[in-house]
Amino acid sequence: MQKTKKLTFILLMIFTIILTVFAATEIASRMSIGKRLIVSVDPTGVYYFQPNQEGWYTHLLRTPHARINNLGGRGEDVDITNMNSIKKYIFLGDSFTFGWELENTETIPYYFMNLSSKLTKDKVINYGNGGYGIHHMIAAYEMRKEIFMKDDTLIMILPEVDFYRQLVPYQQSRIRELFWRIRSKSSSISWAWAIIRQETAEREASKKDIAKQDVFREFAPEMINFNTKVESKNMQVIWVFYEYEYTDYSKDAKEFCRANNLECITSIPEAIARVKNKEREVYAVDKAHPSAFSNEEVAREIINFINQENRN
Repeated sequence: MQKTKKLTFILLMIFTIILTVFAATEIASRMSIGKRLIVSVDPTGVYYFQPNQEGWYTHLLRTPHARINNLGGRGEDVDITNMNSIKKYIFLGDSFTFGWELENTETIPYYFMNLSSKLTKDKVINYGNGGYGIHHMIAAYEMRKEIFMKDDTLIMILPEVDFYRQLVPYQQSRIRELFWRIRSKSSSISWAWAIIRQETAEREASKKDIAKQDVFREFAPEMINFNTKVESKNMQVIWVFYEYEYTDYSKDAKEFCRANNLECITSIPEAIARVKNKEREVYAVDKAHPSAFSNEEVAREIINFINQENRN
């Protein structure tokens, strides 16, 4: 009996210590990094941000918090009552479009709005999301079709890697759902999980040898069908093929767009060259994603393309 009481006391003390450590860690995490952005997953496999939240999205403390507006896009809230009566520019893309490791006011869509004299926050929506591929972007459009109206312009920003990212249908699991629910409420667990996932992803990426494809031959039917579907609703699609320096990717994209009568921008390296000529940093702090300077010039390149098209 005495041994049982002693064992119970020890177990209770261990539980109390664990609970105290977790509570202290959680309080410290909330105070230092705050809440993580909550992500939901559609049965198609496309993931998206829940509207009306602000928080962090990588495991790095240096990363600025992102604001997700009332439409689930990055940036300020949109006047929904006015939204359907105005022409909008809606950006779909990966982390380059989202503005990875940058402020809300340093993204391509933000600069696009800020550099255009007639645009406001209600007319430009940023639906970029880290890790998106071309299929994620098309699925994200399908999820939000009610937002897209006649005369809107859809701007698809595509680094070459976006053609190699697969959209995998979501497999429901009670254990996974429970863990995600707990993680969404806990900053410390979210942070620990983000670190583990990041390190795992980096190890897998270092081992993975991606076989290069002729992406424009492989994905031509889907891109053309999507373009036709959007234009049938009296909307426009502009395809932006993003790379820092000219390679065959831009050349092939240009030929593909000309052959299929698509509106495309393949001159992003010229925008990056302007950044270099001004002796400004091309990359964000991770030396992979574009800097605010690059985003500003890319936004300017897109604006110049649209203005040129309007003049023609």
